[in-house]
Amino acid sequence: MEARDASTGAPAARGVTGFSRHGSGLSTELAALDDLRLSGDWQRELPGSHIVELRKPGYVADVIHAYVDSDQCHVETETVQAEIGADSRAIVMDPIFSARQPATRAGRAV
Repeated sequence: MEARDASTGAPAARGVTGFSRHGSGLSTELAALDDLRLSGDWQRELPGSHIVELRKPGYVADVIHAYVDSDQCHVETETVQAEIGADSRAIVMDPIFSARQPATRAGRAV
């Protein structure tokens, strides 16, 4: 599973969580492995229909329908690519910096 920013194409997996749910109801939780890829317990994946839902703060949740094929012994590995778009309703948060200086007494920190 790969996640990219829809407007820039840049890797956007960092901070993404989600799940892959098989048609039988079996779910696999997903979390960021690195800037691009998501990881999960893929050994549990079954062939057939899957709904993948991804969430990231500041982005619209993305739902992907994927179909996993299998051969006689294994599911066939496939990389599902998601493009997540920024949520225009999200509030941009700037880091907060304190203007206060640390407390000192006679030139030494208290």
